[in-house]
Amino acid sequence: MRVQKVRLSECNSLRDTVVVIDVIRAFTTTAFAFSCGVEKIILVGEVEEALRLHKRFPDALLGGEVQGIPIPGFHFDNSPVGMERAGSSLKDKTIIFRSSSGTQGVVRSVHASRMLVSSFVSAEATLNHLRSFSPQSISFVITGTTKGGFEDLALADYLEYRLLSGNIDSAPYIERVRQSPSGMAYAREAYPHFRKHDLEACCMVDKFPFAQEVFREENLFVLRPVSVGKGEPLPLRGEEPRQDR
Repeated sequence: MRVQKVRLSECNSLRDTVVVIDVIRAFTTTAFAFSCGVEKIILVGEVEEALRLHKRFPDALLGGEVQGIPIPGFHFDNSPVGMERAGSSLKDKTIIFRSSSGTQGVVRSVHASRMLVSSFVSAEATLNHLRSFSPQSISFVITGTTKGGFEDLALADYLEYRLLSGNIDSAPYIERVRQSPSGMAYAREAYPHFRKHDLEACCMVDKFPFAQEVFREENLFVLRPVSVGKGEPLPLRGEEPRQDR
């Protein structure tokens, strides 16, 4: 198995299995949303696209941020704790989600043969899902940009070691998340929308038993929780046929 780590600028050239990483906070937030019963999350690159899709899917909820700042008129920002607090009100819902880092890695990886997203809360499930179909090559996309993405690199290093070398303690990698510029900014709540409780949520290793996989459906990037080893979204609720996988 060949493993490489790439930045957002390289996504368009990727044609292997891609794992898009955003630890603080996008793909921690999406995992928490799925744990509350969200059916699917449509990932987009721009606010305007999210608003257009909301006209097409008026029952969907809007979530995300721009440079970490909540978007006026959206139902949710990019907060895992915010999703958790919404609880059962999210059951069977669709969310249209835009972030400044994580979703950018998804929409730019248009040629990936298969695509997952990950954070520490679903690390083990991500590993088990990758092992279930044994890709020859994996590209880990480090999406963090404004503060270096050191927390994303920590997860990529952790996943790579686990795939190629075996078990290892996750604690030093979580410490790298906490000591990253983004981690420290959240720890000290440097801005009103940077909350320490979100950082704590991002550091919960293996909280959820599902992986998160991106499927192409009607030319949209649709994220779904996946039963580990089965390659099928969970829960299976009236989903449309997946295309162009």
